[in-house]
Amino acid sequence: MMKLSPIRYGGAVVVPPDPTGNVWLMTDGLGFGSDVGEYNGTNWTELVNDRPGGIRGTMTRIGSYYYNGFSSSLVYYSTDLESWTLLGGTVNDANIQLHRLANDGTYAYVPRGYNVLARFTLPTGSMTTPSASSESYANAVAVWDGNLYVLSVIDNRVYESSDAGVNYTAKTEFRTLGTAVSTLYATSNADGIMVAFADNPSGPIKASWSTDGADSWTTSTPPITADTNPNVIDLFNHGNLIVLATLEGRTATWDGTSWTAGASVTGGIASIEPGYNKIIAINAAGDAYQSTDNCASWQAFTGATASDNASVYWIGDPL
Repeated sequence: MMKLSPIRYGGAVVVPPDPTGNVWLMTDGLGFGSDVGEYNGTNWTELVNDRPGGIRGTMTRIGSYYYNGFSSSLVYYSTDLESWTLLGGTVNDANIQLHRLANDGTYAYVPRGYNVLARFTLPTGSMTTPSASSESYANAVAVWDGNLYVLSVIDNRVYESSDAGVNYTAKTEFRTLGTAVSTLYATSNADGIMVAFADNPSGPIKASWSTDGADSWTTSTPPITADTNPNVIDLFNHGNLIVLATLEGRTATWDGTSWTAGASVTGGIASIEPGYNKIIAINAAGDAYQSTDNCASWQAFTGATASDNASVYWIGDPL
């Protein structure tokens, strides 16, 4: 039976009502032979044992389809987590950044090698490059108010497309030109578009917020403990908040007006995702933590057992 799940939609996360409660999916893979198991809040059940080619932690789900990058970084799709089919297209190649995917209900947009934008028609159309111009260079993408927004670390560029990435209009840069930025992530909700990045690139972490389709931006510094060379690991919606997380384990939430500092995850964050009423984070050692209070605190719990020299990743709500 399919359960309702957090769905990454338009760079944001839409969490439908789930009267049955959370069910979590973990994989122990970044390559190698990998296992997949589901967690019902008490026990783990193995779904896939040693999937050849590995199952990476960069899986995402749209409707009934799962999309996954295997060790070669090619994108495959599945409806049962066991049988996988390669998406067609000449640009389905190395460096696909599946964890930065956004979709508008018709297309999924994926940054890929050399920062070029790729897209495929949902659910299983071939992957193509809608525009080969420099305007399509993408480090992060978001969909807001029916338009696609492409953001780049190159001069902090922002481009808007109203025709699914075929033509672009230059918009206001998401920060004042100056030192470089890195680890760029973007998301959107009903109110606007947010982009988070490491300024400099040695820090601090900053975020820019637009409520007018990238005509203007307000840049702020989230209340995150300073780290040497910090890295944004994810940016996503959770309820009426936007959650920012860093590789070093720092968290903060944005309510549309201001930031609130969150607690840190012990051991850093290798993977983090929202659920119906909680957020789960996995550190580099494979230790699992959950928060039911919007990152104000984290509680350790027993996750799946890592094998094949790979870490454990939580990747969403499964079957």
